[in-house]
Amino acid sequence: MTAVWIWDKKLIYSGPDKGRFFRIRKALEKDGIKYEVAIQNLEYTKLLTLRLLVGNLGKEEPDYKYWFYIHVHKKDQERAEYWVRRTP
Repeated sequence: MTAVWIWDKKLIYSGPDKGRFFRIRKALEKDGIKYEVAIQNLEYTKLLTLRLLVGNLGKEEPDYKYWFYIHVHKKDQERAEYWVRRTP
């Protein structure tokens, strides 16, 4: 797989929904659109200081620990965004 230069990449999806992330990837693959993914572990990027000062205040923790990103080449952006809109 050929790497895409950063200035040629466009972000088409960013979010915590793992199911949607995989459905979008599958749609891109079916359409022959090359893509790159990144997954960020949010568990280690929390604001611990604020949490220690204020506590949870009775609020539940979010049930996601990862944030998913999909990038495509800018020439494929329009087609890829079509699949993002069509994927629930």
